[in-house]
Amino acid sequence: MDEHKTLTKREKVVMNLVTNGGNMNKAVVDAGYSVPYADSGKITKTKKLQDLIERVFPPDELIKFYTALLNKKESAQYEGGIYVGEQPHSDVSRILDMINKLQGNYAPDKIQLLDRYEGLSDEELAERKAELDHILKRDDT
Repeated sequence: MDEHKTLTKREKVVMNLVTNGGNMNKAVVDAGYSVPYADSGKITKTKKLQDLIERVFPPDELIKFYTALLNKKESAQYEGGIYVGEQPHSDVSRILDMINKLQGNYAPDKIQLLDRYEGLSDEELAERKAELDHILKRDDT
């Protein structure tokens, strides 16, 4: 019996994220998806990937992990001895950031385009165009 399981593309994405430091686009492309698909960010919104992430990083285990990381003390050796600080190591924040990205806990970047002419009838648009044409002609003189 074959002991090596073939990973699905989604499993490869999660593995790649863990090994590449959290670069989602690189993880998606390296898993075999196209660059445009990676750039779209659609994979992060799929239920199957979110379920996989939850299986790999169970919420109960994450709470224990967060607690351990937040209680971790950073130490640094210097010429006169060893300094022990209260602040978690920078790796902690990178790991927490990666996991939060994986779980989709951050609000997406949103760009909202407003169309001030949406909902206007053809007649109203024609009137508005005539007004603007009149203003533009007046400014040209």
